[in-house]
Amino acid sequence: MADREALLQSEALLRTMIKSLPVDFWARDLDGRVILQSDRSMDFWGDLRGSDPEDSRFDEATLAIWRENNRQALLGDTVQGDVTLSPRNGQKRLFHNVVAPIRDEEGIRGVLGMNLDITEMETQALALQESERRYRQLVDFSPLPILVHAEGRVVFANPAAARTLAAPSAEALVGLDALAIIHPEGRNLSRERMEQVYAKRGDAPLMRQRFLRLDNEVIDVDLLTAMVDYQGRPAAQAVFVDVTARQTAEEALLRAKEAAEAASRAKSEFLANMSHEIRTPLNGVIGMIQLLRATRLDPEQAFYAETAQDSSRHLLTVINDILDLSRLQAGRLTLRPTVCDLEDLARQVFGSFTSHIRENRVTLTLDLDPALPNPVVCDAARLRQVLFNLVGNALKFTEQGSVRLEIAPLPSAGPDLRIYFCVTDTGIGIPEDKLVEIFESFTQVDGSLSRRYQGAGLGLSIARHLVSGLGGSVSIDSEPGQGTTVAFSIRAEPLDITPPAPETPRFEPLPRRAAPESGTRAPRVLVVEDDRINQMLFRRLLEKMGLRTACASNGREALNLLEREDFDCLLMDVQMPGMDGVTATRAIRASETLGPKAQVPIIALTAHAMRGDRERFLEAGMNAYLSKPVDFADLARVLGEVLDAKAPA
Repeated sequence: MADREALLQSEALLRTMIKSLPVDFWARDLDGRVILQSDRSMDFWGDLRGSDPEDSRFDEATLAIWRENNRQALLGDTVQGDVTLSPRNGQKRLFHNVVAPIRDEEGIRGVLGMNLDITEMETQALALQESERRYRQLVDFSPLPILVHAEGRVVFANPAAARTLAAPSAEALVGLDALAIIHPEGRNLSRERMEQVYAKRGDAPLMRQRFLRLDNEVIDVDLLTAMVDYQGRPAAQAVFVDVTARQTAEEALLRAKEAAEAASRAKSEFLANMSHEIRTPLNGVIGMIQLLRATRLDPEQAFYAETAQDSSRHLLTVINDILDLSRLQAGRLTLRPTVCDLEDLARQVFGSFTSHIRENRVTLTLDLDPALPNPVVCDAARLRQVLFNLVGNALKFTEQGSVRLEIAPLPSAGPDLRIYFCVTDTGIGIPEDKLVEIFESFTQVDGSLSRRYQGAGLGLSIARHLVSGLGGSVSIDSEPGQGTTVAFSIRAEPLDITPPAPETPRFEPLPRRAAPESGTRAPRVLVVEDDRINQMLFRRLLEKMGLRTACASNGREALNLLEREDFDCLLMDVQMPGMDGVTATRAIRASETLGPKAQVPIIALTAHAMRGDRERFLEAGMNAYLSKPVDFADLARVLGEVLDAKAPA
């Protein structure tokens, strides 16, 4: 009895185990009826127990497979293979099918069958094959050369790599020492990179490398190496591109850039030197004329002095135009917006041509639109320069008649303010074929040696560049014999304030400082200047201002004098032989023997007028900066500020 119960329990356990199998498992008797079925099988086919191979629930193809498998199994064969069957949901699935006979001592008693659903596995395998095929196509047809090397040997190469390395085929590269394609000068570094990648310490960054092709030609490549696995081994995938032509072009471009920079430096140095060599004597000329005009002159003498001063300032304008053109062409001109009274600025421009108007039969008129907001915020200095060039150009080519300047606001839908300027003259006009090139540098309508109207041909070119920087554009219309109209606009910002009082006229007699109180001594100024005429000019000027002076010819002399004597201020020229002004200033500021005198105020006096000069001088320790030719009213103002700031409270 106990044996029977144990047998029943064993049978029940076996049936439970079979039913719980995670595969499609079933058994049939000799008549083909299903006598055992796993739960997974029921999910696929439904409950088949008691059914026979002719069950009408299945399609003919599935039934045909079952019949054939049963027949072979009953003959004693084990059938195994992949078959496509249609479960009860009607969707075809791929199964790995195994059918075998059930045997005991008496022989074959039935058939066991198992179906393993491999649909997803097959789909994934097909997808993998397709992916591999596409990857292979991408690699084979890639224009980028690709190499894979493991243990120092090339294990894969694509056709592009073969072409780049002058190999007959990609297969010819397989087995090659990976270092053999590296130029000898870079092999040590490449060996370190290979070891790094093989050890899986990270990809190698993009770098420029020299390769040695199979035909011994050296090429430059950009190389990127990444870690990969190749058949279970650590390997490196190298992707590279031949940049030999680009490298050659880059080297040529670099040489051209260096040559251009050298030319630019030479140009800047030439302009700086020319600025110094021209401005220094011009400072003496203009300064002496100003000193002369500050004396008692009869009307004829005053006229001669004024004419000489106008000519000197015209020469200064040409020099400034050349320097400005250099800055503009290099994109180095910085705009500095300030409060600008447009009417006052226009009248200042007109005042520059007083003698010209007096000598010629030309009227100069200003037409201001009543709706014009004034003052405004813009770069007044550059706007003055534009108007000076355009009005001066109009007056030069108008022997009789009129020149009119019109200023008006332009309609604007937004908050921006745009101001319209128009200079109209009744002069000789410009031929139509010259209108296109008239704004080019050094271009004149009449370029012959016998031309009647002289000039450098820079005014309109500079005006065009400046107007562009001010946010506008220039247009010109002209008719030979009738006159010319030049119009432009700029961007500005309105400012609702009372305009400042007009500046003191530029050529008033030189200001004199108040006499020192009884018992006090006048401030003492050291003029450090190598030019003898400028030494005399500054001494006379400072003495007229009530100041005491001394002179030094270079920075070394200034240091020696400062060691022995006391000064309240130094006027320091920048370019001097022996020790220049910048070096002298740094030496004074760093001196440990001068004591408090090391902080004496220093005003830079320089004929340099290039971009960055002011910042360079102030960085050296100078307190202020004045460019030659010096405006003596500005000099008096700066001296007053410096000396007043130095005085005890």
